[in-house]
Amino acid sequence: MDEHDSRQVLARRLRALREEHWPGRKVNQAQLAAALGGDGNRAVSVPLVSSWESRTNPKVPPESRIHDIARFFASPRSFDGQAGRLLSPDELTVPERVAEEELLQELTWLRREALDEVGLFDEGFFMYSEETDLCLRLRCAGWRIQYFPGVTVVHHQPWSSAGIPERRINEMWRGRHRYWRKHHSAVGAEIAALCTGAQYAVRGLLRSRDRDFAGRMRLHARDAVRVRGPGLRELAEEWNREHPEG
Repeated sequence: MDEHDSRQVLARRLRALREEHWPGRKVNQAQLAAALGGDGNRAVSVPLVSSWESRTNPKVPPESRIHDIARFFASPRSFDGQAGRLLSPDELTVPERVAEEELLQELTWLRREALDEVGLFDEGFFMYSEETDLCLRLRCAGWRIQYFPGVTVVHHQPWSSAGIPERRINEMWRGRHRYWRKHHSAVGAEIAALCTGAQYAVRGLLRSRDRDFAGRMRLHARDAVRVRGPGLRELAEEWNREHPEG
């Protein structure tokens, strides 16, 4: 086993918590699964717990389960030797909350080793497509990308680039072209760009009476072939030159 495999490090720590955290009280995988899936939480199976602790090809628990594991092992009241349950946050004492936070920080740090393995955001992307690039690199390295349909994130777009649609569109297409060229063949990147640009062209034709909308769609279709003109990167550089530090 590779001692530097971040997934193995996390798997070993999870096994140690279950087997050694409370002296004289070893939690088996079935008991842990029942506790994590109790009180209306999403069910956890024994094979799922086993996959997190696998000695050969461990899976990384989603962040929500990392939080649950930290809370479970933060309090000895979570397990009586026979059965376990996940205490609610309100049930934890002050020392238990401190223990939960310390354990959560440790386990989260171990999960962050995924970024140490594949690197952070590619700075060649200025604003757009950098998160897609990171997710693909994580997936190619064997990490799983999780989708949580119950979580809502409100993006008030485009406050960061309002009033400058051409620069925003130019920067968006720079990111797309870089992503496609980075992860696909030259032919594949060209096909992806042209197919995506064609969709914008059709949308512009269908709403040609809306001059503002149709104009933006034409910019997208144009940039699908080749980005012309400055984007948000140049705008940021101009602002930095005009507002030097100190």
